[in-house]
Amino acid sequence: MYDDRPESFTFYRTMELGFQNHTYRRPIAGYQDIVEKITRDQLVAFYQNYYRPSNAVLVVVGDVDVEDALARIEQAYGGWTNGRVVMNEPPVEPAQEGLRFKAYEGPMDHAYLGAGFHVPDIMHADYPALQMLGELLSSGKSSRFYQKVREEKRLVTSAGADLLAEKWPGMFLIFASMPPGKWESATGALLTEIERFKQDLVPESELDKARRQVERSLYREWETMEGQASTIGYYQLLGDYRLADRHREAIQRVTPDEIMHVARTYFRPSNLSLVGYLPKSVGVQALTDERVTGLVESALSTSAAPVEKRTPAPARATSAVRTQSSAADESRVTSFELSNGVRVLLKRRPNVPLVSMLTIFPGGGRFEPEGQSGLGTLTHRVLTKGGAKYNAEEIAEKIEGLGGGIDSFSSFDTGGVSIGVLSDYAEEAVEIYRDVLREPRFDLGRVEQEKTRLLEELQRRHDNPVPFAMDQMFRDVFGRHPYAYPFLGEAADVNQLAARDCTEWYHSLLIPNRAVLSIVGDLSIERAERIAERLLGDLGDRAGGLPREDPPARPVQAGEHVLRRAGIKQAVTFVGFPAPPMETPHSIAMEVANGVLTGLGGRLFVELRDKRSLGYMTGSAYHPLYTGGVFFGYANPGAEGIEEAVRVILHELELISRESVSEDELSRAKEWLAGSHIMDLQRNGAQALGYGSYEALGFGWPEMDRVPDKIRAVTQDDIIAACRATFVRDNAVIVRMLPE
Repeated sequence: MYDDRPESFTFYRTMELGFQNHTYRRPIAGYQDIVEKITRDQLVAFYQNYYRPSNAVLVVVGDVDVEDALARIEQAYGGWTNGRVVMNEPPVEPAQEGLRFKAYEGPMDHAYLGAGFHVPDIMHADYPALQMLGELLSSGKSSRFYQKVREEKRLVTSAGADLLAEKWPGMFLIFASMPPGKWESATGALLTEIERFKQDLVPESELDKARRQVERSLYREWETMEGQASTIGYYQLLGDYRLADRHREAIQRVTPDEIMHVARTYFRPSNLSLVGYLPKSVGVQALTDERVTGLVESALSTSAAPVEKRTPAPARATSAVRTQSSAADESRVTSFELSNGVRVLLKRRPNVPLVSMLTIFPGGGRFEPEGQSGLGTLTHRVLTKGGAKYNAEEIAEKIEGLGGGIDSFSSFDTGGVSIGVLSDYAEEAVEIYRDVLREPRFDLGRVEQEKTRLLEELQRRHDNPVPFAMDQMFRDVFGRHPYAYPFLGEAADVNQLAARDCTEWYHSLLIPNRAVLSIVGDLSIERAERIAERLLGDLGDRAGGLPREDPPARPVQAGEHVLRRAGIKQAVTFVGFPAPPMETPHSIAMEVANGVLTGLGGRLFVELRDKRSLGYMTGSAYHPLYTGGVFFGYANPGAEGIEEAVRVILHELELISRESVSEDELSRAKEWLAGSHIMDLQRNGAQALGYGSYEALGFGWPEMDRVPDKIRAVTQDDIIAACRATFVRDNAVIVRMLPE
């Protein structure tokens, strides 16, 4: 399955090339020929050896009574038999002595790069500097990869750096995607950016910006129960949960000379493993070892000269959780309206010093004029590329220097601009936010640049058989309705879009009586009122109506549709149906039906995966939208199992339409859905989007808080009625993606 995804294929080939002996070279899910030979006795022996109290850490974070939790833990785990654990230590990886390169070709349109440099384990003194170097390279829109290689040189569609080193020495990894003709240029440019750290000290201003981003990441980690629990558990397994705080403090103390030191120590050609994955249509014949060696050595120096170390910078004081908050502050939404009609929502959450602000309005794909699919995505991509006061680089530098980030989105039914920032800097950030939201330039050059990127991303999306097949299903379910088109648009439509289209479309949507400012986080009502007035208080109406108020009808292209792709190993099938729109009598019942069908204990998971081994990826999904919805089952079996998978999905959907689900199934699905709704809203940004969306679409923000009660009120009869209305066999859209 992983080899059918170019990004995964590139990652695993990079790890295999970089590690000759260590088990890091193996895919997490193993190799098919080995997994097929594993016996039950081997599984039991593995479980009995490693799953012991002495080898486990149990972490509980959340709204629990401590004594009650301890009693329940003792009841559940007190009888767990302990014993000696025999650790199977992985083989030691020998030092790499020369550049390694391997090229592959595959059935896709885009090219991919993977690169890895051997680095020490997480407890090594150099680890904090390596992590900070990764932040500087690829964290945010002001990072060096983004600004220099993506924006300035326009060589990559995406590029990122990641540090994979835990208990054992690991790798500093770089991954990128690009048009196939740019692979060599992109590789040279990415390595050149790494070389800059070996030659020049990082400016203190750039390092301070990265420190604030790390600080924000810390607080975002503590926004969720899972984030807190996983961090505590991870570091406890390394020896002491308090190592997490020491690690963060060490990262904040990293100095420019320490970054130069690790760059010179580890980023050498002889320590590099490089993978190229190119389309078969291009081939890899030109990427000879000699040519690639010359490319690498022209970008990376071999010097490992020592760097004079200076006194570490003082650590920032970062108290992850504030304790003085009140329950009342965290449970209530305050709403008010500006004089021009803009609605403002505020939910105070003072536990963590972050705030998320979202300006949202009806928009997105539903309002794209016919023949202009992709207009929403293009418009919102260009929004952050320059306003009246600041250009794209200045926007990124300034907002990320305040420990924040700014983004713009276009979905099926809404569009918006959001900002997340350390709450102490909210007022400063709003000046940048206003420039992006209210006075975007839609520069002709930027529009054309983003159009090119959209077309490249469409190619890249087609490289992955799962989204490619899903796009086909949406087209067939929604017909000529704008929901039928992927957010990126259709290539022919995108090619025709112009800067004027973006300008007119955006300003027709952002008008006072349709706009909602949703604020969640550590912000008082007084500050929120001032910020709202500054941001949107003088927003006026624009002449002209909405670009598309009544989308065309959506005749379903029911039936069976077969797609073929050379070189893939797994088949994919989607069985889709038109489904109820959001906030209708049947929509919540369909959510619960989906809860019965999908997930680890769901009917489709059990029938497709557990009983028949018809794929690793199995289940169902329901997407209720404003004027319609889609429900689909899915599986990724081998080609020989595709017909059986389709039959099983159709059978299970027909069964739930005529027979009541059991009380146990119903209870489990409802509790899982209600709990998931609450868990999904742990972050400020998620709450801002949820409240803002309900308000902007006309349902009212309180409806979001009523969702758990609505779920728990669903009955067995409600499910049958909703499923009978939805799973009409003549409306079924069956898409199969098969190996050619």
